[in-house]
Amino acid sequence: MEHPEIEAHLLLKACVLRKSQSSFSILNIGHNWRSPHAIDAMHMQKNVFKSLIATLMDTLKSKDSLKARRDMEKLHVMLELHPVLETKTRKYTLPVASYNLELEERRGLCTSVKGIKVPTRFSANSKKLVSMKDLSFPHCKAHDCHMMMTVFLPIAIRAIKLEFLKMAITRMCYFWSKISQKKVSKTELSDLHDFVMETQNQLEMCLPPALFDPMVHLMIHMVHQIQALGPCYLHEMWSYERFMSVLRRYVHNRAYLGLHDRGLQ
Repeated sequence: MEHPEIEAHLLLKACVLRKSQSSFSILNIGHNWRSPHAIDAMHMQKNVFKSLIATLMDTLKSKDSLKARRDMEKLHVMLELHPVLETKTRKYTLPVASYNLELEERRGLCTSVKGIKVPTRFSANSKKLVSMKDLSFPHCKAHDCHMMMTVFLPIAIRAIKLEFLKMAITRMCYFWSKISQKKVSKTELSDLHDFVMETQNQLEMCLPPALFDPMVHLMIHMVHQIQALGPCYLHEMWSYERFMSVLRRYVHNRAYLGLHDRGLQ
């Protein structure tokens, strides 16, 4: 175009109409990058932990619901867990699943986490993360989920009786602990990729298919991202989230936090 003002106006209009499209694709930036997108391990780890622990503890946010059982019926997997339709009430009853922990197992898991003692400023107080009344973990933030997946959960998971499920969850925790280190050997990455793929298959054998949303699936791609971008701490959201807390201190009107944050940026 000969008129740069018209070109800029059309470009801005395209950005407004396509809200879900990145402006980098419109500006033709990033096509030659080796990794134009980065998976945020912080939020992925948080979502994986919350989905897993809600399914194990059978809370309201559990992935094991009637809809999930109907999906099993359509996929013809886990035949013993298919919902049963009662002839009198015309309602479905869900058979007890092995991955839903018993009352004693849930109480033992919560007690193990609550009794862990750590050095000062190592993590949040584990007693505040556990609700012994509901037998759940309702107050876990991003760093708490990180510490649970890498340190606490492999210890507390010993309260579970099922050996295969315990082994699969421990392997997943080992993977998260391994990729969270500041130094990762290049020779170990290929074996680590095979390790996480095998762990993913083991988890699929003993957990409902509804648990494996895109967040859980993205664990497989973390090794390739580390090979392209380096260790996880270089492309995680911890520093940005910490700086956002600094910006929020300048906000006086708490009703419009997001608007003020954009203005400060």
